[in-house]
Amino acid sequence: MQFLNFIIPSITQFYIILFLLRFWIQWNDINVKNMFFHFVYKSTDFIYEKIYSIFPINTLLEKKISSLITSYMFVIAHMIFTFWMENYIHLINKISILIISLIQLFTYFGKVIFWIVIGKILFNWKKNMNYPLSETLNLLIRPIIFRVNKITSSCNGDYFSCIVIVLILVSLNYLRMDLISLIDTRAANILSSSYHKINYN
Repeated sequence: MQFLNFIIPSITQFYIILFLLRFWIQWNDINVKNMFFHFVYKSTDFIYEKIYSIFPINTLLEKKISSLITSYMFVIAHMIFTFWMENYIHLINKISILIISLIQLFTYFGKVIFWIVIGKILFNWKKNMNYPLSETLNLLIRPIIFRVNKITSSCNGDYFSCIVIVLILVSLNYLRMDLISLIDTRAANILSSSYHKINYN
């Protein structure tokens, strides 16, 4: 059981992040002539093709959103497994699982953006670090930096925008548990204890 408790959450979280990255790359039309982006596509193509064979994707918008929906399906699978391991799956409302999974999807997306921003900040300090990795981070974060710069136009510089993004994401992460507690207190406690197990065990 310990093996399942490690391997299934690890696989689901891995693909949640990969499909969120794929969505972000597709949504912002980022150039995929990059080893990291090719890894994201190659790692998710076999699942993407299976879904495409079942649900034909006809438009560019559907193609972009399908990666986000696939990530959401992995979040649902992760939530179901987490509650099943805690013997709570038969007690929680199924609609609550869908809503909590949606909140968790945004949380994972926030974490992806958070670590990309942290990477960019580190590269601002270490100008001589690996250039391909620096280019990858810049390509990923450029769309959101551009939007934040439009709001904070009086304060020039990507560094300030990165700090603003980090502060917003940290604040939203605290809001996440408050929202889940409003939906289901026991579910919030399970997710909180699950988070601490991953980080401290």
